[in-house]
Amino acid sequence: MGKKTCQETIELLMDYLEKRLSPEEHAALKEHFDECPPCLDFVRSYRETPRIVREATAVQIPPEVEQRLKDFLRKNR
Repeated sequence: MGKKTCQETIELLMDYLEKRLSPEEHAALKEHFDECPPCLDFVRSYRETPRIVREATAVQIPPEVEQRLKDFLRKNR
């Protein structure tokens, strides 16, 4: 199988996270992550993105701020 480059690793990231790779491909990516801190950081941030989005969208905009925003957007179309 051989070592994976960063580009190859990122291209297979979704399949890696969803466990759709062969055991050999999965092992090759894991080996790359173990040896490449930037790619490992990317995987960690990729995994955290849904949680961050959920938390960010869980906050309600106060009604007065929402109305001011709508008014602003209408005026500046």
